[in-house]
Amino acid sequence: MQNIGEGTIQIPSDWQNTSINIFAPARTELQGVSLTVTREKMPFGMDIAAYAKAQLDLMQQQLPHFVLLNQDIRQVDGLPVCLMELQWESPQAGQTHQMLMLLHLDALVLHCCASHIGVMSQCAKKWWMCSARFGVRRRRRPVS
Repeated sequence: MQNIGEGTIQIPSDWQNTSINIFAPARTELQGVSLTVTREKMPFGMDIAAYAKAQLDLMQQQLPHFVLLNQDIRQVDGLPVCLMELQWESPQAGQTHQMLMLLHLDALVLHCCASHIGVMSQCAKKWWMCSARFGVRRRRRPVS
């Protein structure tokens, strides 16, 4: 059983949730900002620091003019998380500014990424900091 915003859905037990959630603010001064949440399996034996390094290595290889502006590893609701601020450029959109949170949750890594074309304003950064206050829903363990 998987929870989605509107309810639950029964899927086979050998399937995994690879859903993507995209949120955008209605306020006009924040137009161009979005928050994307994706899920990925944590590779066996990796911790959040090693996973973040692997993700950074990939981004440096794949994103033109990639720059890591800030990085911090801390805890959110008692779980390890890596926060990153980065910029890169694409020929189509130009400069992209992103704030990324990687949260290690059980066997998954939750990617929460705020993106903005151009340099993110202080207002947009403040919106990101509010939305990054993630509350973890603990799974119920079966009683034996």
